[in-house]
Amino acid sequence: MSNRALITLQDRDDRNRAITWINKAPPGSRVEFKAPTRSLDQNSLLWQRLTEVSMQVVWHGQKLKPGDWKDIFTAALRKARVVPGIDPGSFVLLGLHTSDMSKEDMGNLLDAGMNLRGKKRTEFPQPVRKKAFARCCREGTQPGIPQCENCGNVLRAAGIIYEHVQPDGLGGPPTLENCKVYCTVCADKKTAEHDIPRMAKADRVLKKTYGLMPARQKIRSRGFQKAAPQRTASRPLERRT
Repeated sequence: MSNRALITLQDRDDRNRAITWINKAPPGSRVEFKAPTRSLDQNSLLWQRLTEVSMQVVWHGQKLKPGDWKDIFTAALRKARVVPGIDPGSFVLLGLHTSDMSKEDMGNLLDAGMNLRGKKRTEFPQPVRKKAFARCCREGTQPGIPQCENCGNVLRAAGIIYEHVQPDGLGGPPTLENCKVYCTVCADKKTAEHDIPRMAKADRVLKKTYGLMPARQKIRSRGFQKAAPQRTASRPLERRT
């Protein structure tokens, strides 16, 4: 065995090999045990979520890069300390590393990205909204009059919603092909009955696939008191004297 060795415990053979190494190690050798760190799948999913957040969220007037969002989420998770930097007016966040995170910490970090991703959506740019509005005026049953592209009702100025066909939270792009002009009734119904359940299901599937579901806790209680036996027709009545 070399001066430095690392082994990941996966099965009984790995454990036996580790025991052999420990038995052969000279006095003064250091043995360190660490919890499982993040997986490659978790790391890939993290950067996917960071990219989605960077595209959808404006943070205090700024559009941040995925790497910037990683620092923000990690600082919130680890309760990082902030100290003045070497250059005047600069600050440094201490202890921000995701490479040594456990699977549980990485799961919490991914949860933070999922939650923020769902709070704000990417709005359609003005050129897309103009073309979508012209389409709803041109292709309705009453040419020249804006009509809901779902129910066909005439749209009023204060009741026009530019709706994502594929929800923004599921990666729907802010393009003309993914934009429909809806009335408020149709937009609210689509959001409540289709978009929110689909996004919630997608997050549950992702968490289950990558092992991010919280462990279920057993209910600790005394339980219900056992009821006294009841009389039945087949049991003889006890006569009281």
